[in-house]
Amino acid sequence: MKKIAFSLILAFVSSWGFAQKTLVITGRGLEKIAPDQVNISLNLDQRNPDYLQCVKDLNNRIEQLTKAFEAKGFNPKTIKTSNYNIRQESRYNNKINRSEFVGYIASYRINIKFPFKQKLIDKAFSAIVSSLTQVSFNMGYTIAEPEKVKGRLIAKAVADARKKANILAKASGVELGEVVSIDYSEKTPGIYPEPYRVSFKDNARLQMDAMGAPEANPEDIQLTDQVTITWTIK
Repeated sequence: MKKIAFSLILAFVSSWGFAQKTLVITGRGLEKIAPDQVNISLNLDQRNPDYLQCVKDLNNRIEQLTKAFEAKGFNPKTIKTSNYNIRQESRYNNKINRSEFVGYIASYRINIKFPFKQKLIDKAFSAIVSSLTQVSFNMGYTIAEPEKVKGRLIAKAVADARKKANILAKASGVELGEVVSIDYSEKTPGIYPEPYRVSFKDNARLQMDAMGAPEANPEDIQLTDQVTITWTIK
């Protein structure tokens, strides 16, 4: 029994002594790209004491907005709706010390996307101003197809990892061997456009329509990706 135990310990020490030495490096790829798409998002709310009328009024507002965009030459499919919600609205009555039913609030989230061109931005502003009153919306600039730059980002990340590995190996007095593993979590580069918030009310509609949209000069969007590579060293 003692002889067997000694053999196992010896085998463990032997394998530990010849353990493979490795160097693990994370490389990052970065590109700055001019935005080519405009995103406009807004919330439409409609109030009414009657449930069906509330829903009908909200749908009418969406229809008016869609027709206004069509009149400016946009494809109606440009307008997307999401996050539909309808809820009861109540108000506290101090005279009777309880909440009273007021009516219903129906809401939709509207998203509008189109190519980044100043003429289209002007038309979009005009469509919104002419069809809606007392509304606020966000306008942001983004990239329509960020996945198209993924290959370049990965290549840059690999080159960055190799460059760092060579620098560290030289500084440490070792040599790079073969690549043991490559760790990459596939994902579409995240893009988070900085919104430009716009608000107007009835008395500002004509003035805003006359001025048009603000001149667009957005900053380039920065995309990043990363990969982790393991080399043997000797």
